[in-house]
Amino acid sequence: MSPKDNDAQTNYSSKVFNDMWEDLAPGYYNFGRFDPNTDISTITNLVDGNENMVRYIISQLGITKDSYLLDLGCGKGMYTVRIAEITGCKFVGVELNKEYVEQECKELAEKHGVAQQGEFVQSCMADIPERIRGGHYTHIISLGAALYVHDKMDKLLETISSCCNKDTQIFFWDVIRNAEWEEVRDVVQRHSKTGFPMLYCSPDKKCGRSKVFNDMWEDLAPGYYNFGRFDPNTDISTITNLVDGNENMVRYIISQLGITKDSYLLDLGCGKGMYTVRIAEITGCKFVGVELNKEYVEQECKELAEKHGVAQQGEFVQSCMADIPERIRGGHYTHIISLGAALYVHDKMDKLLKTISSCCNKDTQIFFWDVIRNAEWEEVRDVVQRHSKTGFPMLSRQEMWEKVEQAKFRLTKYEDFTPYILPGLKVLSRESKRRDPDTDNLTYPLFCEHFAEGKMAYVTFYFSLQ
Repeated sequence: MSPKDNDAQTNYSSKVFNDMWEDLAPGYYNFGRFDPNTDISTITNLVDGNENMVRYIISQLGITKDSYLLDLGCGKGMYTVRIAEITGCKFVGVELNKEYVEQECKELAEKHGVAQQGEFVQSCMADIPERIRGGHYTHIISLGAALYVHDKMDKLLETISSCCNKDTQIFFWDVIRNAEWEEVRDVVQRHSKTGFPMLYCSPDKKCGRSKVFNDMWEDLAPGYYNFGRFDPNTDISTITNLVDGNENMVRYIISQLGITKDSYLLDLGCGKGMYTVRIAEITGCKFVGVELNKEYVEQECKELAEKHGVAQQGEFVQSCMADIPERIRGGHYTHIISLGAALYVHDKMDKLLKTISSCCNKDTQIFFWDVIRNAEWEEVRDVVQRHSKTGFPMLSRQEMWEKVEQAKFRLTKYEDFTPYILPGLKVLSRESKRRDPDTDNLTYPLFCEHFAEGKMAYVTFYFSLQ
């Protein structure tokens, strides 16, 4: 097929797609909500089903004339418009397709008499303009659109966080997979034209991780969520949990970086906060811990800081580590650390390093404890994506070094830390096999194999501003 033929085929596919939706559910572009026992031979279009969904959303979320609705990925705008029309609420609809925003959305708002109640904005839903952010929205919804930004889910959630307060209700109507990515990839990519994995979920998911995952970590290393540092010759049959290994790592970091009561620590991707808290408790230093998971920040981190008596020494902030709020930036930090978290922003490494640059001076010591690959991406991709749920390549050592140098940092020390984490990882692998023999949720045995074979490495980078 020639390029011209291909263009014609694409245009035809688009036309037949749009024509079908305009015939079945003009403006909605969604399946609607039907009684599961409905005889489909009686359904001639999807308008009633979508109207049912409109009223379901209004009822479930309690949207009224006093509400302020943010609809992310609003498409042609019918859901936004109908909710505004029925309830009288104010609204902002966000849609990437410029034609939809300037034509269909505008025309629908005028036709249904809600043009004065809000506006439609052309933008990626994962990174909306600053002027429409803020905690004044009472309801934030996304109806079938999040699928197209599953590769930007961290950024989308960060965006949503910047638009809500504790009373804001957030509602996602989204598509997820229950099977392995390889089983659904061809159909998903052919249908949605996305080039990244669809996210996985299951009924026992909590904060993006399964219950069996959380339970195992709470049993083995409560609050730490890391492998720890062990003597490479340790007999793993003698290791019953990872607390001592993580405490060893806490003291190793303090010793290597020379953290004292006069230090000011920034911990990027601090998780549940145990490392931050223990370093602050032992040394008396001030601290800021940054973590994307809102529940961790508001519950676990806060409780740990109070329990260990360091709540007055610092704070925990909910944010993506690659783009932290302006108020906690500045060159006053003596130490910046990231312990096993940078892996989840390897696609944003340039932005992360720029953020770090805005937080340090030439005397600031920066310490990364991170995972890199020694093999080609194709050799490790399946295990990495299955384990970490990331949709982008893991960086190699050389790629990481190049990015550090390009960001005007000086690498002062590098160490392959794999021998010291392997005992802890083997314990996790052993426990994973006991709790999840089929590795449906606990993929540490697969991860462990790649480390043991040298395809991946757990490393430490020490660097500073040039």
